[in-house]
Amino acid sequence: MTPQIIFDGKKFLTSREASRVSGYASDYIGQLCRGGKLSCRRVGKSWFVEEDSLIAYTALDLNHSPEKGERLNGGKSRTSEVAETPDESVTMLITALAISSLVPKSGIVLP
Repeated sequence: MTPQIIFDGKKFLTSREASRVSGYASDYIGQLCRGGKLSCRRVGKSWFVEEDSLIAYTALDLNHSPEKGERLNGGKSRTSEVAETPDESVTMLITALAISSLVPKSGIVLP
């Protein structure tokens, strides 16, 4: 357990701790810090994330909600496109390959 880190009376977590607590990858934590989505401080090469900021962000779960994915896909769930059995997977792959071989590489469809 690392000692508590306090800046301006607020508790901060290392990016590694923030990753463990939130379930996000540590690279994603850094991306959120750089983008200003979380209240962070950079000391040297390390990011420190304000604990309350991380909790608020994960509670909103803006980037990971299934509803957002469905909304962006026009209400279609991606799970409907997944094959149920290995045989279906092979059939879907063969169909995709057959269709792609019919379309010329130039992108021009010939009569």
